Amino acid sequence: MKNMLITLAISSLFSTSLSAAMITYENRATNAGVDNSDYQSSWNNQSSYVYSRELNEFTNLRATGSNRDQHSHLSISFDVSHQLSGNDWWFQFSPDAGLGGEVYFDGNLVERTTDNLWWGGQWSRTNELVEALVSDVSMGSHTIDLYWAENCCNGGQSGRFSIDNGASWHALSTANLEAVNVSEPGSIALFSLGLAGLLLSRRKLK
Repeated sequence: MKNMLITLAISSLFSTSLSAAMITYENRATNAGVDNSDYQSSWNNQSSYVYSRELNEFTNLRATGSNRDQHSHLSISFDVSHQLSGNDWWFQFSPDAGLGGEVYFDGNLVERTTDNLWWGGQWSRTNELVEALVSDVSMGSHTIDLYWAENCCNGGQSGRFSIDNGASWHALSTANLEAVNVSEPGSIALFSLGLAGLLLSRRKLK
């Protein structure tokens, strides 16, 4: 029985491990026009140099290179743990996208807008945002991809997310994406290891 508890505790600890979240931002000069019926293809159709950065946080970020005529791609990978399985996830992005943009969740188009988007630093201007509201997100690994095009002035861009239908918001950062997953399962694993350690100690004393 004691050996079984120890095995279960160790299994619980490793079963809760999650991959690190990752945020990558790429931008390139527009040299092949803009296809606002498919921004992903439009991004791929450009032949210009791609500037790429791995980010800890997508907050007030500006494109690299020219101050105008840019395509951009934001890629986010993150895990959903057991306790968050089935939750709705709501992502909001504020790209400087004078020519519109689109967002995909796990490769599926969620929203596309051809509007001239500029939020001016105000999240309340929801008509200036690109959003992904995804219901009943399953446990496991997921990706968000945002593509957009800008013909002018390279303003600061940000992102945020909510897992409680907008009651609270978290800045879009790798730390926050990982932190929301660390609660009950990790606590259970630590409790189980503590119990296993206690049983071992008592066994040695006998």
